[in-house]
Amino acid sequence: MITSVIMVIIGSNIARAFSLVGAMSIIRFRNAVKETRDVGFLFFGIAAGMGAGTRFYSLALVTTALICGIIILVERFDFGRPSSEPEGLLKVRMPVESDPETELESIFQEICSSYALVTVETVQQGLAIEAVYSIRAKKGVRSKQVLEKITAANENMKVKYHIGAHADPL
Repeated sequence: MITSVIMVIIGSNIARAFSLVGAMSIIRFRNAVKETRDVGFLFFGIAAGMGAGTRFYSLALVTTALICGIIILVERFDFGRPSSEPEGLLKVRMPVESDPETELESIFQEICSSYALVTVETVQQGLAIEAVYSIRAKKGVRSKQVLEKITAANENMKVKYHIGAHADPL
């Protein structure tokens, strides 16, 4: 919707097209925008500003009201929101002779609603294996329980559990 509004505003005016590119490059240069939703809101603000600045007042007003209404509805009904249990990354260090996929599978089936192996690598100069899993704990399973179960299975070697998608990765 925002793109169609911008296309109407730009029309066949090359100066307006370059001003949009300039505005977006300044925003991108100044801030590293991490969330795609934030980029959408920035683009929405630029579209409304360009509409008002080019004297498309009725277009800017109607589309702003319409898009804001849709944003409120999407937020109110949790449309597109992931499930209530956050997905996390679990980094498990194990002895080099162990197989993390087979040794941890029964634990994952007990505590996780879903899990997937992301990476496996050797660490400590080949003396240990480090496996990273993407997991979604079952409802009611606490992070402490996850750590305790995995630590018992990996001979008390290092375990790191990172919950949520908005923090820095492991």
